[in-house]
Amino acid sequence: MNQAEFSEEYLGYIMDSDKQAVFNLVKNELENGVPVEKVYQGIEEAMYEVGRKWHKNEISIAHEHLATAITQWVLMTAFPQLIHDYASEQPNKKVMSFTVAGNNHDLGIKMVNDILENKGFSVTYLGTNLPIKGALEFIKAHGPDYILISVALPVNVPYAKEATQIIRETEGLKSVKIIVGGYCFKQFPDLLDKMNYDYYASDLDEFIELADKLG
Repeated sequence: MNQAEFSEEYLGYIMDSDKQAVFNLVKNELENGVPVEKVYQGIEEAMYEVGRKWHKNEISIAHEHLATAITQWVLMTAFPQLIHDYASEQPNKKVMSFTVAGNNHDLGIKMVNDILENKGFSVTYLGTNLPIKGALEFIKAHGPDYILISVALPVNVPYAKEATQIIRETEGLKSVKIIVGGYCFKQFPDLLDKMNYDYYASDLDEFIELADKLG
């Protein structure tokens, strides 16, 4: 099955809230040798369609939340062992990732984290809704090569701007490269002008290309 067919089938199952069918679909693709990146790209496209359906009032917020919860469950259940098996035993570079204050959406950044780990990066995920000032000493102590910041909505941009500015001004972090991404900038690319960053990726395709470049 090609990626478009996979996305369509995945979307159908999550719209039916059929968790087991979603799991079996993903498991079969992996067992048939489909690369992790391709499966993630298919899931991403299906979830974009879920978002579009919600924005058009074709599904309820409860339906959208359930689709996200099923996908998160699948990522936690189906992928960790596979990523462990194929990832580099000696990670090349360290990434620290988080979503900014006010941002509780984390499906996208979790998928990116998995992709980076599968590419051989050592990833430390600090979670959602992170107040940057309270995390600076921890980040400095772990010495990441890259900081990955996810921004889901335009309302989160001021917090993201503040986070990048503080990182740039903090001794011990000034040379760390900042990567930004998130659905916000895919919808409103002009908002990137407010950010102080080194790299940007709009979706998983671009993150995969970036990971290959930086690894």
